[in-house]
Amino acid sequence: MEGVKSFFESFKEFVWDIIGYFIPGLYLLLILSVCINPKYFYHSNLISSTTNEMSPVVCFLAYILGYIIYGYSELKERKMGKRSYLKLKENEAKVRKTYINALDILKNKPLPPGMTAIDFDSLREVRNIMMSLSPEADQKIYTFMFRSELSRHIGNVSITIGCFGLLHSIAKHCFVQLDFFKSGSHFWILYLALIGSYFLLRETRNRFYAIALSLPFSIYLSKQLTNGATT
Repeated sequence: MEGVKSFFESFKEFVWDIIGYFIPGLYLLLILSVCINPKYFYHSNLISSTTNEMSPVVCFLAYILGYIIYGYSELKERKMGKRSYLKLKENEAKVRKTYINALDILKNKPLPPGMTAIDFDSLREVRNIMMSLSPEADQKIYTFMFRSELSRHIGNVSITIGCFGLLHSIAKHCFVQLDFFKSGSHFWILYLALIGSYFLLRETRNRFYAIALSLPFSIYLSKQLTNGATT
């Protein structure tokens, strides 16, 4: 019975992994199909769909684009450096009492056989250790991280296409021959809406990431208190 449960949990994570890349990729294709001049689209007989089903090639392309979007998002955060939301949220988590108390308990624990040392200054390393001690919470943590990542990728697609479309529309007043992005008053509204949606999605991203980041410390501390480890 335990094996069946483990299989379904693994299968669920596999499906979520596919969806996590598929949705941003499909979203990008949808936005491009609306914003880009049709003559710049590559038309292929392989990419065909009916009203009842989506082309498998489109699904595959959306999935591949999802990986590209993921790489783009990672590159963006790397370029942000210390201003990256990843670093900012980690710094916020380090000053929370939950993290400090959980870290104090972990420091007083004897190291398992084979482990030489723990980098207690690395929040990620401490978090990984605490997650390994509470495997039953993996699904809950993964759920929040999934929501955060989905918001991040969709937000990055929105602001990138929105900015390019808006800049293109402005430049078109000086260079009339530009026609890569569609322009017009209703497209100006669309590009501004895409840019605005990024800031809303950013709040969602930050909220769920903060929960996913801090949850292992809360669970670890709760287990230790329940087991009387702090007495």
